Amino acid sequence: MKNFNSFVMAVALGGLSILSSCNDNDLGNSGNNGSGKPFEVPQSVLNAFNSEFPGAENVSWTSKEGYAVASFYYSEASGNKSFRSADSNANTNAWFLLSSSSLEMTDTDIPFSLIPQAVLDGFNSTVYSNAPWKHDDEVDLLKRKGNETLYIIEVEKKENNIETEIDLYFTEDGILVKEVVDAEKDNDHFELLPETPAASIVEWINNNYEGARIIDIENEDNGTEVEFIYNGKHYEAVFNMSGAWLYTKVELSKRDIPSIETVVMDSLRMHPAYTTDDAIDDIERYESSKAGKFYKFELETRLDDVDVYLNLNGELLDGRPSLGDDESFNSVGEEIAKFISTRYPGAVITEKDYDNGYLEIEIMHEGIEKKVLFNGKNEWVKTVWEISVKQLPEQVKVALENRGYQLNRIDEVEVVETNDSIVYMIEVETSSDDVVVVIDSNGNILNEYKD
Repeated sequence: MKNFNSFVMAVALGGLSILSSCNDNDLGNSGNNGSGKPFEVPQSVLNAFNSEFPGAENVSWTSKEGYAVASFYYSEASGNKSFRSADSNANTNAWFLLSSSSLEMTDTDIPFSLIPQAVLDGFNSTVYSNAPWKHDDEVDLLKRKGNETLYIIEVEKKENNIETEIDLYFTEDGILVKEVVDAEKDNDHFELLPETPAASIVEWINNNYEGARIIDIENEDNGTEVEFIYNGKHYEAVFNMSGAWLYTKVELSKRDIPSIETVVMDSLRMHPAYTTDDAIDDIERYESSKAGKFYKFELETRLDDVDVYLNLNGELLDGRPSLGDDESFNSVGEEIAKFISTRYPGAVITEKDYDNGYLEIEIMHEGIEKKVLFNGKNEWVKTVWEISVKQLPEQVKVALENRGYQLNRIDEVEVVETNDSIVYMIEVETSSDDVVVVIDSNGNILNEYKD
């Protein structure tokens, strides 16, 4: 996804004499740049490295897409000279831009006990700080040139013999800005290297959000996305390929509900999917050049989350309005695009978002709106969509009736497709309770639970 404007320096065959402070260097290419040729570290990069990290130990070098990458142990890195990471040979990676020899990012392993109090408070305010979740003893500290410093805390849980890992990205003041489920092991965070947006975009951000702190910039073929922190909240601004502003969205929390327009909240509370304010999972406020201002509320329901869009007058919108990014920012990468076109021939991608750590791609396939979820490795997790009772397989209907459920009292049917199964989640009204029945395509009832 990253689109760098820097060029890849030529690599040279043969050995290199290096400065004495870089001990035990391995200058061979590790395969990261795919050339298979030895990598000669430019003297200017070595000079910059020695200036930044005097006394570094166990230094080795690789190259990747226009960067020289040093891996080493640095006793000052964690703020605790006695600390040694799980890999005692290295606790820091440093990325130098070959075209300028400038240090762009450092990635340092630090113990969980040394994260700032604000980050700890932010972590403790999440569900991930409680059982069954457990946090790793080491945290990744990312310092990036011109961009916000990030702390990445890995948490994991095991339930029903299923293991789940999530990487949590916090700013220095404890704001959770990103969640990634089952990310790649030994992620080098290449995608978080700083980029430079057009001068007009920088000027727009400074004029509209003075003092904003940049989290991430993605310069794509058809435009730019900028994530930033402003007044303690997480924003995303999107611009087209000419640098013209398309829209901004800000993430809100339940604490912000009193500040939301009364007519909007009154309308939301009348929506069929609404139960209580506690069931409001996410809130986003949009401001756009094309569609004006509106809200997106994600409501938790018995079966799945429901997205509700309302304008500032409380009027219900038919999905997310067009923001001018329909073609520019629905690019999902070659790997995922190929998967979708193969599994769902003729599907049209309508929206891309991130939800609870998953990449969620909305598609229209055979006239049906479907949500296709991928984890941090770009692996397909599941696809979810709604159908009518009439569309249920006959054996499923028979199994429900044999169990005593009335088909005319079914409220909602959701299909969940995974790599090895299709499961139906069916919400049925009974004389005493609403029941969710989980049943496979052969009519085998897998679970039943009351709401």
